Amino acid sequence: MVSDHGRCDGQTGRLIRRSTTVEASSLGAAICAAIGAGLHGSAADAAERMCDPALRDTHPHPENRERYSQLLDVYRDLYPSLRNIFSRLAGHRR
Repeated sequence: MVSDHGRCDGQTGRLIRRSTTVEASSLGAAICAAIGAGLHGSAADAAERMCDPALRDTHPHPENRERYSQLLDVYRDLYPSLRNIFSRLAGHRR
């Protein structure tokens, strides 16, 4: 899994903004239920009233972009040869 910094610095070069809501899928279900129950007239209204506006921003570091690009090239070369080995290892689970 690529970290937010890896994604921000190496893949996109752009700001990544994520919600601080830990149980976002549960919140989405609650929003849908609130709309269905008639407590809110729209998804936008329910989200505005039910969601925490706090966001976690990850800012790009342009000086890291070249390094991540080089590491991604290594990964792309390495992964196809390891895919079969990972599959074989998975067969040895208990």
